[in-house]
This record gives sequence, C-alpha cells and structure tokens, in this order.
Amino acid sequence: LLAAGLGPRLVAVSFGIPGALDLELAQRVARAAGVRHEALDLAQLAPTRAELLATARAVPWCYTLEAYFNHEIQRRHGQAATYWSGSMANVFAGKDLAVPAPDWPAACRVFSTRSRLLHGRDLTARGFDPLSVLPPRMPVPDGALAPLEQLYAFVRTPGRLDPAMLAPGFRWRTPFRTAAWVDFMLRVPRALRADPSFYRAIAARSNPALFALPTKNDFGLEPGSAGLRIFLAHARHKLGRELGARFP
Repeated sequence: LLAAGLGPRLVAVSFGIPGALDLELAQRVARAAGVRHEALDLAQLAPTRAELLATARAVPWCYTLEAYFNHEIQRRHGQAATYWSGSMANVFAGKDLAVPAPDWPAACRVFSTRSRLLHGRDLTARGFDPLSVLPPRMPVPDGALAPLEQLYAFVRTPGRLDPAMLAPGFRWRTPFRTAAWVDFMLRVPRALRADPSFYRAIAARSNPALFALPTKNDFGLEPGSAGLRIFLAHARHKLGRELGARFP
C-alpha cells in the first residue's frame, strides 16, 4: 500500500492501555511508515450491558470483549472504508511448526491445552473433554499443513479469530489468505518454513526500515536480538506487569 502511494489515505488503528508495549510499538510503526495512527484507549471505552449482549448475539463463541473492542473500529469508520487484516499470517509463516506435535492426537492435545483460557477456574460442564469436540481426523490429510497448523487454520481461525476480528458486513482485505500467497508458502520446504525467519526475511526485503523496528514478540527489542536479551526483556516485562497488578 505504501509502495502504491496510498500512505496519505491510510489509517493504522490499534487499541490498548496507554503505556502498554504493544500500543507504543504500534504508534512507532505508524510514525515510521508515515501514516496516521488512531489509538483506542480501552480505559475510556466502557461498554454497556446492552452493547455486550448485542456483541455476544452477533458474534457467538468468541471473546466478547475482544470482539466489542475490535468492532469499535468499524463503528467509527463505517462501511465506506476498506479494512486490511493480517489474518492467518502466522499460520502460513510456520510459527507453530517447531512445536512438538507429530500426529493428529498429539496436535489435538497441544491445541486443547493452549486454548484453555482460565487455568484457575473451570467453567465447562463437569466431565467435559475438549478433545471430544475437535475433528476426529485431519481435514487435509496430504501433509501440506502440519497437524497443529490445521487446528489453528480450520478450528481456531473460523471459530474464534474471524468472528472477533473480521466484523461481517464490511469490505475486508486479507492478503495472507489469498490463493497466491498460500500456494507460495506451502511450496516452501518445511525445514525453511519451520523457522519464521524465512517469512521475516521476505518482509525485511520488502521494507528494510520498517521491519528493523522493535517488535512485541521480542519485547521491544530489534528483530534478531540475542536470546538472552529477549529473555531478560521478557522477565522485566512480566515483573512490571505483576507489580502493576499488585500495586496499582
């Protein structure tokens, strides 16, 4: 979009609490790209009970609050805008290929553990087994996608992410879900795709300046930072979050 000269028409929108790392990084990226940034302060958004009920009815089976905040973007900018999403970029970039899950049963166990939202309280019916609601076999048996990737692509994305992020009734563009991109990434040898650095190299070549900026996944450090630096940044971030929760 920047290469096409559309920068002045773009608006980058993110939401969070002022001072949060991801919101600060989003603002920094927008400044570097030369596009207008709009930050939605979650502390200033107080959905009513009626609004949350309406969101739950319109978007069943997902994070109601996440859906409400995401859809606030469409409520503000309306149907005249075109919305761009990076949906499924991580799946086809190979983000989860390194996770040990060699077959379908193992992948289902990993997926059910990772998908648990509450660890201190059980809100499901007594005796409920999350494995019982997952597909009994791989949707795509030819091996193009690893077992765990298929659960993220065919269960998590349509069941949770799409309803919360891609509000229906609006014009969406999802470049990482186009046939050309998916076909290209699935032809990449799995040994290369198992390390997301291959995807990062493609991104960095497309815009070296932007993709040299600090990232959330590296806890505010530049891409390619040493593992020890990332570990220490993670520890510092976690400590700050815990202290903030205990001493607001």
